[in-house]
Order: sequence, then structure tokens, then C-alpha cells
Amino acid sequence: MSLYGMALGLDKGEHVTELDHLTFQDLVEQRLPNKYYLLEFYSPICGACKKFTPEYALIGQYLRGVMEVGRMNIHPEEHKEIVSKFGVTGVPHVVLLPPGATGDSQVVPFEHFEGNVRTPISILKWICGFVEKLKLSEADIEDYLSLSDPAEVYPPRFLLIKESDTEMELYEALVATKGSEALFAEVEISKERLEGGWKMEVNGKMISQLPALVVLKGLHDEGGDGKEKVRFVYLEGNWLAGLQQFWDNIEKDITTTLEHRRPKLDLKLFTIAFFIMASSVLFILYYFNINHFGKNISEFTWGNSKAD
Repeated sequence: MSLYGMALGLDKGEHVTELDHLTFQDLVEQRLPNKYYLLEFYSPICGACKKFTPEYALIGQYLRGVMEVGRMNIHPEEHKEIVSKFGVTGVPHVVLLPPGATGDSQVVPFEHFEGNVRTPISILKWICGFVEKLKLSEADIEDYLSLSDPAEVYPPRFLLIKESDTEMELYEALVATKGSEALFAEVEISKERLEGGWKMEVNGKMISQLPALVVLKGLHDEGGDGKEKVRFVYLEGNWLAGLQQFWDNIEKDITTTLEHRRPKLDLKLFTIAFFIMASSVLFILYYFNINHFGKNISEFTWGNSKAD
């Protein structure tokens, strides 16, 4: 773990997969055809890469349930072909692989966005702009809506649950106009299942009327105890007509709080790291001065002896 990563208590993160040439084939090239993949190429001796590591770990947390996130060291010889395939000329190099892309012109490099400012918020905005509406199964819902940390609510997430083969023009319009500001997903339920009395529990709420919209709306101190929580909003039945007004009302709430929620410096770890570094510097200076002083004494003594 880098000193920077140690001070912030973060390394590459449990939601970021370290890839080699074999796992790259299994997890990236052979992923499901409807899946996106976020990939970083890095060098362990690159200062910018070390600084970016905890921020990329944070991005991996935010994208859990949306897409897989991985990284690859550019130096091993068996990685050279993959690195060349992606046109990597500098690191850190972040690319988004749309569904079906494995390293060709479809791959979108982050350098094409907002002057290459690599921060979690700019990368997440960039991803929102390229990711189309996600098609999920019922089994995917838990991951999509399960956030272990309230700060992970950025970018805000919308989940539409609807009957199969039904068109939602107003919702599609919202996706088209606000797709760069939020993540949108949908799950389709067959008519046969609905007729059989279908119900679904989503984050403790029983959904029985379709279409239903579930929104991770932002952070709120609901209990007045200073602890912010994710607010889920559930809309069932005839809500489409007021969808634009609904968006306008929550737009302020979904303004990201990510920038001031970036990993805070752990003062205890930072103090320990600083003490170790300072002690090392003082020891080197002390050792150098003692040797230098001893050498001068020896020369002085030898010179006096010779004079005698």
C-alpha cells in the first residue's frame, strides 16, 4: 500500500479487481454482452497512479451493482499486448468499455472528457454521460440499490419496474435529458407473472403496482442526529404525468456531495507515517554528521602526528 493510500486508509479497494492477462480474458473479454466495464491501466512506480489509487477505489464502491471495475499493471511482459491493444501511452489511463467492446474503437478513454481532470466526481459524470439505460433482472436489483455507505448515493440511481413490452415515453424523455446526471435502470415483469399476483420487496418496501419507480434521492439527516442516510422514494401507479415536476423538486437533493466526502485524511495514520519519515531523515542526517566529524578528527590527528 502506498503511503498516500495508507494515510487515507484505502488501497485499491475491495470493489476493484486486479487483472492479469488470464483474468482479463475471463472477466473483461468474456463478460455478459450487456455489461459495461471500467478499466484503469497503471504503473506501481508512477506517482500520479499512487495518488489516484484510493480515488479509483472510491469509484469502484460507487459503481457496485452498475458495472465491474478493474485495473491492470502495464509492466508485466504478458500484459504488453493488452496495453498496446488499448493504445495506452501514459498512466493512469482510464477507459470505459461499452457492452461488447474488448479493446477497439468502441472503447472510450477518459482523456476525452473535461480536460482530463481525474477526480471521482468527473469520472462518474463522464460514466453517466456514456452509460445508457441499464437492463436489469430481478436478481440484479439488490446489488443496484444496496449501498453500504450513504455517501455512495452519487450518482443518484433510478429504477423503473414495469410490465414487459410497455412504452414509457415520459420516462424515456427523462433518461434522454438527464442521463448525464444520474444512472437509470429498468426491470421488466411479464404479464403472466403480474396476473399471478406478483409482488416484490425493494429495500423493505413492498411493490405491487406497476409501473413503479424507485429513486435513491440524496442524503438527509432524517433523525436529527447528524447522521445522514440515503432517502429512497417510491412512486407507484399514476406518477408519470408529474415526472418532470418530480425531477425538478429533487434536483437540488441529488446535487452531489462527493467532493467534500472524498476520503478524509486519517490523522492518526498520517501522524505515524510523518513520524517515521521524520525519524528516518533525522537518523540519516545524524549518521552523516557523525561520520563526517569522525573523518575530520582522523585527518587532524594524522596531520599532527606527521608533523611531529
